[in-house]
Order: sequence, then C-alpha cells, then structure tokens
Amino acid sequence: MKLKVHGKNLPRKFRMGVYGMTELTIRDLLDNRRLIKNLEIDIHFRHHEDNGEAMVHEDEFRSRPRRFRVIIDPYKTRFDEYGRELSDEEWANEAFKVLGHELVHVKQYVLGDLSMRTKGTYWKGEYHKIENMADYFKSPWEVEAYGLERYLHMNFIDFWSNNIEEIYEKDEK
Repeated sequence: MKLKVHGKNLPRKFRMGVYGMTELTIRDLLDNRRLIKNLEIDIHFRHHEDNGEAMVHEDEFRSRPRRFRVIIDPYKTRFDEYGRELSDEEWANEAFKVLGHELVHVKQYVLGDLSMRTKGTYWKGEYHKIENMADYFKSPWEVEAYGLERYLHMNFIDFWSNNIEEIYEKDEK
C-alpha cells in the first residue's frame, strides 16, 4: 500500500500515528494482501465542509478503484459538540476516530459495496436518494462506518500503547 499524509505542522508522533492507524485499519478491514498491496491512499489534513470525507481519486477508474483521497478537517475536529476546544491529545483521538470512519468508506469502495455515479450514491448496486440528514445517518454505508468507528479507534489505541516504544526505537535508527 502506498500511503501519503499531507498537512501543515502535524506533530511527528501524530503523523506516525496516522500511518500506523491506516495500516492497521486497512489490514483489519480488508483481509486480502494482494488487494492491500495495490492500494494508494492520500490523507489530507485541511479545511473541508465536513469533519472528513473519503473519495475515489479523481483520476481513478470508478468500477474497481484502488486510489483514494481522504480529507480530515483538523479545525472542525478541534472542538467538541458543545463548542469546547479540545486538548492536543483529545484532538488527536478525535482525528483518529474520523480517520477510522473514513477508512471504512475506503473499504466499501474497494469491495464495490459503495459507489458514486452520475445519478448519485449506490449501495450494493441499489440507488439511495439522500434528501435530508435523517436519510444520510440511516444510510447503510454510514451505519457501518459509525458502527466500526469506535472499534477501530480502540483497536488502534491498544496497538499504539503496546508498541509505541518499539516504533520510536526503529524510527530513530
């Protein structure tokens, strides 16, 4: 898998966490080494209209996509739903939750469950019209992504806490 992380002033430890979580999550969601090997994911930390979005790369063939762009807005994830500014550690955790959520969408695109066509959004070949926020949150692709979000985050935190010293030692050499 080719993985690139783009963003200004991202702390080194956080950037390493993004690489680690992406690798761990994709291997967990897609149990196919050959498929994983051929993926390209660009993760951008920049302004966006939502907390995050996963999309097929604009130059990619839509029917069997292998190149993706994930965007996470570091400014929107900086505040909780009550408007309280998060500490750096809380912000990083929120960004990792959003990353996990968006990587579920990458998995859905790769497996062909989710696709965007001219007419709109398709889930497992069936057209879904999204007219309001209730339709959006009840859509099967969002139900799956929100359902796995916490598990993926906790799985990464467990991995990170047990392996961070090893990772840093290898990186320093």
